[in-house]
Amino acid sequence: MGKKIIFTGANGMVGSYIDQVQWHTDIIKTTRADFDITKLNQVEAYFTRMQGQVEAIVHLAAETDVDKCEKEYDLAYLANTIGTQNMVYQALRYDIPMLYVSTLGVFGGDNQMGPFHEFSKPCPPNNYAWTKLYGEEIVQHHLSKYFIVRAGWMMGGVERDKKFIMKVIKQILEGKNEIFGLEDTIGSPTYAKELIETISKLIKTEWWGIYHSTNNGIMSRYEMAKIVCAEIAPEVKVIRVRGDFFKLPARRPLSEVSENRMLTMRGLNQMSTAEDAIVAYIGEIKKSGLLDAVITP
Repeated sequence: MGKKIIFTGANGMVGSYIDQVQWHTDIIKTTRADFDITKLNQVEAYFTRMQGQVEAIVHLAAETDVDKCEKEYDLAYLANTIGTQNMVYQALRYDIPMLYVSTLGVFGGDNQMGPFHEFSKPCPPNNYAWTKLYGEEIVQHHLSKYFIVRAGWMMGGVERDKKFIMKVIKQILEGKNEIFGLEDTIGSPTYAKELIETISKLIKTEWWGIYHSTNNGIMSRYEMAKIVCAEIAPEVKVIRVRGDFFKLPARRPLSEVSENRMLTMRGLNQMSTAEDAIVAYIGEIKKSGLLDAVITP
């Protein structure tokens, strides 16, 4: 029986693209129904059953709702830090590599502006980012065979998407004729489909370390919303607003701009431009039928 790559959080945005990628070995997609990453006894029992069959761990599972993490710190810490620690224990126990998906959100506190690369010093602005950074530190402290892959403003997954682009689309589906987009918050999007393709390439190597995997370019939320509306509903007006317009529990950084320095140096930076990625994702959403009520033949 050949060895397999174990994926946690396979029912999330990134996990929705696992089957669209060519992997070099067999894969197993796990969810909370298989084991709860926050419960060490469940994690250990699963890996005991799989003993000798696991080639690598790709740890996607996380609590990614930034405002929920701000209001429920214990939940965020349990999911993003302790859950990661429990997976690290298995990588240690069975001497297998682990890939941990983190976030560009670990930067931007104290009004850092970037662009941020793999050698930039993290400065988290909110609880979510802190708990993801603690996860990074646990991986780095305990493992020698690891990848930490930081993603930017995530998009993808269509029906599994709860992030910015889908929030814009839902407003369009609700019949809104005006949408507000921040002009003073900038970042680098990450198309989840391209992220999983990057992961499939990295996991075949032994080029351990930290990598940024974002689409190339800098955008504001306003510019992202403009592209979405232009592709779906040109009649909808996108209005520029500044950060204090939205009253949200968690502080957002002014910049999550990324530079994929390590992927580029390794010859693996095949991420498309930010605009091309957004247009490609909108194309995927159109094919899903979600927009049939908006777009007529």
